[in-house]
Amino acid sequence: MRIIALYGRGNCGKSETLLHLKDMLRTVGTLLSHSQPWEKDSKKTFRYHDQTICVTPGGDNLPIIQANLAYLEQEKGDILVTAARTRGAGVDRLNRYAHDHGIQVEWVKKAYDDALPPHEQDNRNRQKAEKLQGLL
Repeated sequence: MRIIALYGRGNCGKSETLLHLKDMLRTVGTLLSHSQPWEKDSKKTFRYHDQTICVTPGGDNLPIIQANLAYLEQEKGDILVTAARTRGAGVDRLNRYAHDHGIQVEWVKKAYDDALPPHEQDNRNRQKAEKLQGLL
């Protein structure tokens, strides 16, 4: 089992980046979850490189992190890719879950450049999604 946490300041594009990752995995993998509509913050599970990957972009606070970890277990996932903050109860919960399962959270930083126009920031989000896909 692995946990990949995309972290960064609020409104830096974590959810948008994970939406791009979901789109990529839908193209190159197999979508396993069909219960929720395809929305920015919807949780989705994919089969990719013989692994079950859960992508949970929506939110990064404690209740959402707990729900994302429960989703990972419900889906019997091998990898959780989730948005996270840099500190606080949600991060503590991720670290405790990882410790209890004998793994470490793999932290990936999501930066945001206020000087970039929106289409360039979206390109950066896509590039970060490609990097995440390469980690799977």
